[in-house]
Amino acid sequence: MGFRTDANQYGASEQGRGDTQFGAFIDNYVERIGEVPALSRNEYLVTLIARSPSSLPAQAIACRAEALQDASINLRVIFSRLSPQQAMKDWFTTFSDYTGGREADYLRLVKNPNLLDAHEQLTLGNSMCWSGDSLRRSWEGHHHISLFEEASPGSARLSQLAFRALWAAAEKLPAKYLDRLTGMQSDVATGDTVTKTAGKSGPHKHHHWISTRH
Repeated sequence: MGFRTDANQYGASEQGRGDTQFGAFIDNYVERIGEVPALSRNEYLVTLIARSPSSLPAQAIACRAEALQDASINLRVIFSRLSPQQAMKDWFTTFSDYTGGREADYLRLVKNPNLLDAHEQLTLGNSMCWSGDSLRRSWEGHHHISLFEEASPGSARLSQLAFRALWAAAEKLPAKYLDRLTGMQSDVATGDTVTKTAGKSGPHKHHHWISTRH
């Protein structure tokens, strides 16, 4: 079952919060997982192909990072751009705690321009998926094509296969870029540690959440 949406329904304020129809879509998935424990490990896998961390589905995922972690959901993400810079910093900050300081092995980058005909897509488990516009488009935000599908295992399966193919062709984040982001997070963590030590607070705990299954 699928339903198409009007791309113009998203306002600027909604876009900034990630509080869009994508949010409701993800919330429904997390709620369903909580009510009926899944038998398949793929049911606990969320995959995203997005133009950048400022794309609407990426924002919605970032806003629900804690809920996904609490539900033991695994995540894989492919971006075609690592900008805007602030959006990427915000994304990395959001997920760095859940990875326990590890490299961003859940995230890859499409660098080959021949692969940019792929469309943005979000797959939630085995039966929920969304597809949008091409990665090659020159704008961010609104989608002229926006198809949400629930209870559609066939479409979700095709989305999973498409993601795996693009994942194999995508590349890990450049080492220098990761070093810069990791260094930035280390500085923040050091500052937190000093503050907490002065306040006689307990040590900061890292949540080991995001994993990459091969």
